[in-house]
Amino acid sequence: MDLEGVGYAMTPLDIVDRVCAYHGVSRTQVLSPSRQRHVKNARWEAMWLVRAVCKLSTPAIGEIFHKDHSSVVNACKEIEELVETRMGYLEYLDSLVSAPRSAMPMSMRTFVSMNPAAFAAALQREAA
Repeated sequence: MDLEGVGYAMTPLDIVDRVCAYHGVSRTQVLSPSRQRHVKNARWEAMWLVRAVCKLSTPAIGEIFHKDHSSVVNACKEIEELVETRMGYLEYLDSLVSAPRSAMPMSMRTFVSMNPAAFAAALQREAA
């Protein structure tokens, strides 16, 4: 993943927000236990991107998404299969995290947090 031009270090919640904005779902939905296909697909993409960009362990990603590490492993395997079989899928995933914030549509920019400290606060709120 080429993150030159992003202009700031992406946190896992930045990635979640970008994926949510693209799919038209909320962060709450993606972090929920929902099994609706469009929510699950967004969650899996976000998990894979967090693993690829932030280099977090599967247990750490599981904590963010309120899942166990085996769910994260499964999601990453599913996305890897799509990357291998769907032409242009990797480029699509890369575009979710590599576009500079200023180049994002205004509707998407409103979802993306620039404040890394907000990540810790959001995790505390979700845990409560």
